[in-house]
Amino acid sequence: SQGPKKEANIQRSNSGEIILSDKDREAFLYFGDGQLDIMKPGDHVRCAVTGLKIPLHQIKYWSVEQQEAYLNAEVASRRNDHPSEKMSA
Repeated sequence: SQGPKKEANIQRSNSGEIILSDKDREAFLYFGDGQLDIMKPGDHVRCAVTGLKIPLHQIKYWSVEQQEAYLNAEVASRRNDHPSEKMSA
């Protein structure tokens, strides 16, 4: 069974045009060497260790090999020390 379907965020421009917003949507990224490619638009990703939201403009730590983002350097280091650790604060 699938969870609740997330509705698109709809906004209207000054001229009345409907604009779909990526606000509060999880993005899916390809984590490359020194670059991130957006595969599915959104405004954040989730930290692979803590599960917390990371706004796209704040992503600084990720693993190319694991294809996952980390909240900060401490969390990234902890992930490297304990690769099987998931979703613990």
